[in-house]
Amino acid sequence: MQSSDPGHLFQSTQQLLEDARRSNKRKAAERVGDPLTVGKVINFVIHGSTLYSAESGWLARQVDITVSN
Repeated sequence: MQSSDPGHLFQSTQQLLEDARRSNKRKAAERVGDPLTVGKVINFVIHGSTLYSAESGWLARQVDITVSN
């Protein structure tokens, strides 16, 4: 039986350091700006400055996408 779980595979120290660096970079990028957290988007339509999205879980969302400085 083969496993793709990184915990079951041999990794060099360099690979572990690279994974840690990527994880830290991803966490830092999550705090930049004002990100919108959504579920699995099935479809979306942009009309003017408004985004309408249909998401899994029977959720519809209307978002103003104008950018202010």
